[in-house]
Amino acid sequence: MKKVIIVGSGIGGLSAAICLASRGYQVTVLEAHNQAGGKAGTVNIQGVEADTGPSILTLPAVFAGLFEMAGRCMHKEITLLKPSPCFRYIYPDGVNLDIFHDIHESLDSVNATLGSKSRRELEAFLVYAERIWKSSADIFVYGDAPSFGSMLKLGLRGMYKLRSIDATRSMAKSIGKYISNPHLRDLLLRYATYNGSNPFKAPGTLNCIAHVELELGGYGIKGGIYFLVQRLVALIEELGGSMRYQARVEEITVDGQQGVTGVRLANGESLRADAVIANAEPEHVFRNLLPVQYRPSPRSSAPSTSGWTGLLQGSPSAHRIAHVVIFPDNYEDEFTDLFEHRRTPRQPTIYLCDQTLAHERASWPNHHPVFVMVNAPSVAPPNEEGPDLTNEGSSWDASTIQQKLASLQLCDSQDPFIWQRTPQSLAKQFPGSYGSIYGAASNSVWSAFQRPSNRVKHPSRLYLASGGAHPGGGLPLCAASGKAAAKAVIQDLGEHT
Repeated sequence: MKKVIIVGSGIGGLSAAICLASRGYQVTVLEAHNQAGGKAGTVNIQGVEADTGPSILTLPAVFAGLFEMAGRCMHKEITLLKPSPCFRYIYPDGVNLDIFHDIHESLDSVNATLGSKSRRELEAFLVYAERIWKSSADIFVYGDAPSFGSMLKLGLRGMYKLRSIDATRSMAKSIGKYISNPHLRDLLLRYATYNGSNPFKAPGTLNCIAHVELELGGYGIKGGIYFLVQRLVALIEELGGSMRYQARVEEITVDGQQGVTGVRLANGESLRADAVIANAEPEHVFRNLLPVQYRPSPRSSAPSTSGWTGLLQGSPSAHRIAHVVIFPDNYEDEFTDLFEHRRTPRQPTIYLCDQTLAHERASWPNHHPVFVMVNAPSVAPPNEEGPDLTNEGSSWDASTIQQKLASLQLCDSQDPFIWQRTPQSLAKQFPGSYGSIYGAASNSVWSAFQRPSNRVKHPSRLYLASGGAHPGGGLPLCAASGKAAAKAVIQDLGEHT
């Protein structure tokens, strides 16, 4: 039986483990910390568990496929939720726009709040966004990592199809082509932050995110996002795979003739394997885990944004919605601060997720767990000038966020923050990430070609599965990365027998 070691138990690692274990491989998942999930983590405070990472699930079919591999039906084990309204966007001029799981309800809400012209413009934009998704998903999400050679192999029909992905204009320019209302424009610009990018630099291709969330749907998971992590771990173990926690990998071992031979743990233990899948930041793998002769030159792509995150013990309120986005006076200034000045925004957008409403998570007797996030720049790599993460010049901190939420009747002025995480602590927890949440930013038309492939050429028998590798960050894309890495292993090693 062929043995595969997976370094890391984030979504990409768990996905790869299920794919391989379902095909009969002997799979061992090594996790440096004491729980699985990677950035899709959880924390227990005063007896209540809350998610500390992703807050919404898109493209659930990607995960349904993992359950099918294990001979199970996801919808019998995972309850997907459709909170209504799903999102409330709060603007500085007092406009509140509600967005629903059903696109027709959302369009009616846009019509009622912003007018019939905005509704027509959004309908036209979504036709455009759907066209991008249908033209690009198989190539840039579900297929092998794209290269210039693979693009040429598409032929004339394939190249003609790629013309519709809008790669030569920025997201912002394409949004401006369709949308005249500034409230609706800001809502659509925000989708760039779903992979930590700048809508004024990122290609229009990323406008497909609007189709994915608004039309295909963003879901809650009964019991929280971490319940999905727990079920994936259970599938691995049911298939005969093993999970080892507090098993930090110090080195991926390599034989010059044979390629990767296994790993060495921090406790000195050596484990042999026919292949290794690294569910870790590619930067960490290449800089720190491989022998010196296999370490490539430093990365050429910039990390995506990070974020200051916290958990608020929020008082239930009739005004509370599952997900709320509070925009600043000038949203464009936030991207200038993040990407040009590399500092915390002076007036940040505030995102919050009431996890009791969004995911039916358990709560305290008189309070809900509310996840709060403010975008921040990533921490600078070594030997580079760091960003200003001190909030100097900014108009916010935890107390001002609390006051803002209270003024909007989204919490009580006495509701405390009971957990906080900075970009620096995120960077420490996930080596090589520099605090980035989503891997590399997609601020160039070439970003998809610069992202590391799931199969490493040198050394052989090493594979990558994470938000930093193809196809990128976010729950479904990390799962797709794991599937792609597992597929490469099977192609190279053959069936397990």
